[in-house]
Amino acid sequence: MHKIKQIAENSLKESEFQFQTLFNQASNSIYLLSFSRNRLIIEDTNDAVLIMLGYSKDELTGKPLSFLYDQQTKIHVTEITRRLKKGETVSFDGIHVRKDGSTFSVNVSAYLIHIEGKPYVLAMTHDITELKQREDYLKKQYAHLENLVKERTINLSKANKNLKVEICIRKKAEIKLLDYQKQLQLLTSQLSLIEEKEKRRIATELHDCIGQTLALSKIKLGM
Repeated sequence: MHKIKQIAENSLKESEFQFQTLFNQASNSIYLLSFSRNRLIIEDTNDAVLIMLGYSKDELTGKPLSFLYDQQTKIHVTEITRRLKKGETVSFDGIHVRKDGSTFSVNVSAYLIHIEGKPYVLAMTHDITELKQREDYLKKQYAHLENLVKERTINLSKANKNLKVEICIRKKAEIKLLDYQKQLQLLTSQLSLIEEKEKRRIATELHDCIGQTLALSKIKLGM
Protein backbone atom coordinates (compact mmCIF):
# COMPACT_ATOMS: atom_id res chain seq x y z
CA MET A 1 0.00 0.00 0.00
CA HIS A 2 2.84 2.33 0.92
CA LYS A 3 4.58 1.50 -2.36
CA ILE A 4 1.46 2.33 -4.38
CA LYS A 5 1.14 5.64 -2.54
CA GLN A 6 4.79 6.42 -3.24
CA ILE A 7 4.35 5.60 -6.93
CA ALA A 8 1.30 7.87 -7.07
CA GLU A 9 3.18 10.68 -5.35
CA ASN A 10 6.14 10.27 -7.71
CA SER A 11 3.78 10.28 -10.69
CA LEU A 12 2.10 13.44 -9.40
CA LYS A 13 5.45 15.13 -8.84
CA GLU A 14 6.55 14.15 -12.34
CA SER A 15 3.31 15.55 -13.81
CA GLU A 16 3.79 18.75 -11.83
CA PHE A 17 7.38 19.01 -13.06
CA GLN A 18 6.31 18.48 -16.68
CA PHE A 19 3.53 21.06 -16.29
CA GLN A 20 5.94 23.56 -14.71
CA THR A 21 8.45 22.94 -17.52
CA LEU A 22 5.83 23.48 -20.21
CA PHE A 23 4.47 26.46 -18.28
CA ASN A 24 7.84 28.20 -18.10
CA GLN A 25 9.06 27.33 -21.59
CA ALA A 26 5.86 28.31 -23.43
CA SER A 27 6.43 31.10 -25.96
CA ASN A 28 3.15 32.77 -25.01
CA SER A 29 2.88 34.78 -21.81
CA ILE A 30 0.93 32.77 -19.22
CA TYR A 31 -0.46 33.90 -15.87
CA LEU A 32 -1.92 31.88 -13.02
CA LEU A 33 -4.37 34.14 -11.18
CA SER A 34 -6.42 33.79 -8.02
CA PHE A 35 -9.58 35.60 -6.94
CA SER A 36 -9.56 38.21 -4.19
CA ARG A 37 -12.97 39.87 -3.94
CA ASN A 38 -13.39 41.69 -7.25
CA ARG A 39 -9.74 41.48 -8.15
CA LEU A 40 -7.46 39.00 -9.89
CA ILE A 41 -4.17 38.40 -8.11
CA ILE A 42 -1.02 37.18 -9.87
CA GLU A 43 0.05 33.88 -8.29
CA ASP A 44 2.57 32.77 -10.88
CA THR A 45 3.85 33.64 -14.38
CA ASN A 46 6.05 31.95 -16.90
CA ASP A 47 9.37 33.31 -18.13
CA ALA A 48 7.80 34.86 -21.26
CA VAL A 49 5.86 37.30 -19.03
CA LEU A 50 9.02 38.40 -17.24
CA ILE A 51 10.85 38.96 -20.53
CA MET A 52 7.93 40.85 -22.04
CA LEU A 53 7.29 43.15 -19.05
CA GLY A 54 10.79 43.54 -17.59
CA TYR A 55 9.74 42.51 -14.06
CA SER A 56 11.11 39.72 -11.89
CA LYS A 57 8.72 37.03 -10.69
CA ASP A 58 8.95 38.33 -7.11
CA GLU A 59 7.93 41.82 -8.29
CA LEU A 60 4.77 40.45 -9.93
CA THR A 61 3.69 37.77 -7.48
CA GLY A 62 0.87 38.97 -5.24
CA LYS A 63 0.14 42.04 -7.37
CA PRO A 64 -3.36 42.61 -8.79
CA LEU A 65 -3.59 41.95 -12.52
CA SER A 66 -4.84 45.52 -13.06
CA PHE A 67 -1.32 46.61 -11.98
CA LEU A 68 -0.19 45.73 -15.52
CA TYR A 69 -2.90 47.60 -17.44
CA ASP A 70 -3.35 51.19 -18.52
CA GLN A 71 -6.23 53.27 -17.10
CA GLN A 72 -8.59 52.54 -20.00
CA THR A 73 -8.16 48.76 -19.69
CA LYS A 74 -8.50 48.85 -15.88
CA ILE A 75 -12.08 50.06 -16.28
CA HIS A 76 -13.10 46.64 -17.65
CA VAL A 77 -11.18 44.43 -15.19
CA THR A 78 -14.04 44.21 -12.65
CA GLU A 79 -16.52 43.06 -15.28
CA ILE A 80 -13.99 40.58 -16.68
CA THR A 81 -13.39 39.17 -13.17
CA ARG A 82 -17.14 38.76 -12.62
CA ARG A 83 -17.52 36.84 -15.89
CA LEU A 84 -14.57 34.57 -15.09
CA LYS A 85 -16.06 33.74 -11.68
CA LYS A 86 -19.19 32.58 -13.51
CA GLY A 87 -17.04 30.18 -15.54
CA GLU A 88 -17.09 32.13 -18.79
CA THR A 89 -14.12 32.07 -21.15
CA VAL A 90 -13.05 35.66 -21.74
CA SER A 91 -11.10 37.16 -24.62
CA PHE A 92 -10.35 40.87 -24.91
CA ASP A 93 -7.81 43.40 -26.17
CA GLY A 94 -6.01 45.72 -23.79
CA ILE A 95 -2.88 47.75 -23.15
CA HIS A 96 -0.06 46.37 -20.99
CA VAL A 97 2.42 48.64 -19.21
CA ARG A 98 6.03 47.51 -18.92
CA LYS A 99 8.25 48.23 -15.94
CA ASP A 100 9.94 51.06 -17.87
CA GLY A 101 6.53 52.70 -18.51
CA SER A 102 6.28 51.81 -22.18
CA THR A 103 3.02 50.29 -23.40
CA PHE A 104 2.00 47.69 -25.97
CA SER A 105 -1.23 46.11 -27.18
CA VAL A 106 -2.18 42.59 -26.09
CA ASN A 107 -4.95 40.11 -26.65
CA VAL A 108 -5.88 38.22 -23.49
CA SER A 109 -7.61 34.84 -23.33
CA ALA A 110 -8.60 33.63 -19.86
CA TYR A 111 -10.67 30.81 -18.40
CA LEU A 112 -11.52 29.30 -15.03
CA ILE A 113 -9.65 26.21 -13.74
CA HIS A 114 -9.65 24.38 -10.40
CA ILE A 115 -6.55 23.25 -8.58
CA GLU A 116 -7.19 21.04 -5.54
CA GLY A 117 -10.77 22.30 -5.52
CA LYS A 118 -9.80 25.98 -5.47
CA PRO A 119 -10.76 28.24 -8.40
CA TYR A 120 -7.98 29.91 -10.40
CA VAL A 121 -7.76 31.69 -13.71
CA LEU A 122 -5.32 30.69 -16.39
CA ALA A 123 -4.67 33.65 -18.70
CA MET A 124 -2.59 33.82 -21.87
CA THR A 125 -1.56 37.05 -23.60
CA HIS A 126 -0.31 37.73 -27.11
CA ASP A 127 1.52 40.85 -28.18
CA ILE A 128 -0.63 42.33 -30.97
CA THR A 129 1.15 45.68 -31.28
CA GLU A 130 2.19 45.03 -34.88
CA LEU A 131 -1.31 43.85 -35.75
CA LYS A 132 -2.82 47.00 -34.18
CA GLN A 133 -0.36 49.16 -36.08
CA ARG A 134 -1.38 47.49 -39.32
CA GLU A 135 -5.07 47.94 -38.45
CA ASP A 136 -4.48 51.62 -37.67
CA TYR A 137 -2.58 52.03 -40.94
CA LEU A 138 -5.36 50.33 -42.89
CA LYS A 139 -7.98 52.48 -41.13
CA LYS A 140 -6.06 55.63 -42.05
CA GLN A 141 -5.68 54.45 -45.63
CA TYR A 142 -9.38 53.59 -45.77
CA ALA A 143 -10.30 57.01 -44.36
CA HIS A 144 -7.97 58.67 -46.87
CA LEU A 145 -9.54 56.65 -49.67
CA GLU A 146 -13.03 57.61 -48.48
CA ASN A 147 -12.03 61.28 -48.51
CA LEU A 148 -10.64 60.91 -52.02
CA VAL A 149 -13.85 59.22 -53.16
CA LYS A 150 -15.97 61.97 -51.55
CA GLU A 151 -13.79 64.66 -53.13
CA ARG A 152 -13.92 62.92 -56.51
CA THR A 153 -17.70 62.51 -56.17
CA ILE A 154 -18.08 66.23 -55.44
CA ASN A 155 -15.88 67.13 -58.42
CA LEU A 156 -17.82 64.77 -60.68
CA SER A 157 -21.09 66.20 -59.40
CA LYS A 158 -19.89 69.73 -60.17
CA ALA A 159 -18.61 68.64 -63.58
CA ASN A 160 -21.92 66.90 -64.27
CA LYS A 161 -23.83 70.02 -63.23
CA ASN A 162 -21.63 72.21 -65.43
CA LEU A 163 -22.08 69.76 -68.29
CA LYS A 164 -25.85 69.90 -67.89
CA VAL A 165 -25.70 73.71 -67.94
CA GLU A 166 -23.51 73.61 -71.05
CA ILE A 167 -25.85 71.14 -72.74
CA CYS A 168 -28.81 73.38 -71.87
CA ILE A 169 -26.99 76.42 -73.31
CA ARG A 170 -26.11 74.48 -76.47
CA LYS A 171 -29.69 73.28 -76.86
CA LYS A 172 -30.92 76.85 -76.56
CA ALA A 173 -28.28 77.92 -79.08
CA GLU A 174 -29.36 75.12 -81.43
CA ILE A 175 -33.01 76.20 -81.08
CA LYS A 176 -32.05 79.81 -81.85
CA LEU A 177 -29.92 78.64 -84.79
CA LEU A 178 -32.85 76.61 -86.17
CA ASP A 179 -35.09 79.63 -85.69
CA TYR A 180 -32.57 81.82 -87.54
CA GLN A 181 -32.38 79.24 -90.31
CA LYS A 182 -36.16 79.23 -90.63
CA GLN A 183 -36.22 83.04 -90.68
CA LEU A 184 -33.44 83.04 -93.28
CA GLN A 185 -35.34 80.55 -95.43
CA LEU A 186 -38.45 82.71 -95.10
CA LEU A 187 -36.50 85.85 -96.00
CA THR A 188 -34.89 84.06 -98.92
CA SER A 189 -38.30 82.95 -100.14
CA GLN A 190 -39.72 86.44 -99.72
CA LEU A 191 -36.70 87.93 -101.49
CA SER A 192 -37.21 85.56 -104.38
CA LEU A 193 -40.86 86.58 -104.68
CA ILE A 194 -39.95 90.29 -104.51
CA GLU A 195 -37.24 89.76 -107.10
CA GLU A 196 -39.68 87.95 -109.37
CA LYS A 197 -42.28 90.71 -108.95
CA GLU A 198 -39.66 93.36 -109.64
CA LYS A 199 -38.56 91.54 -112.77
CA ARG A 200 -42.15 91.40 -113.95
CA ARG A 201 -42.66 95.09 -113.15
CA ILE A 202 -39.53 96.07 -115.00
CA ALA A 203 -40.45 93.88 -117.90
CA THR A 204 -43.94 95.38 -118.01
CA GLU A 205 -42.60 98.92 -117.83
CA LEU A 206 -40.04 98.19 -120.51
CA HIS A 207 -42.71 96.62 -122.70
CA ASP A 208 -45.13 99.51 -122.28
CA CYS A 209 -42.42 102.16 -122.67
CA ILE A 210 -40.91 100.57 -125.79
CA GLY A 211 -44.38 100.04 -127.21
CA GLN A 212 -45.25 103.68 -126.75
CA THR A 213 -41.90 104.80 -128.15
CA LEU A 214 -42.28 102.61 -131.22
CA ALA A 215 -45.84 103.81 -131.75
CA LEU A 216 -44.71 107.43 -131.47
CA SER A 217 -41.79 106.80 -133.76
CA LYS A 218 -44.10 105.18 -136.31
CA ILE A 219 -46.41 108.23 -136.18
CA LYS A 220 -43.49 110.59 -136.60
CA LEU A 221 -42.15 108.57 -139.48
CA GLY A 222 -45.57 108.61 -141.06
CA MET A 223 -45.69 112.39 -140.78
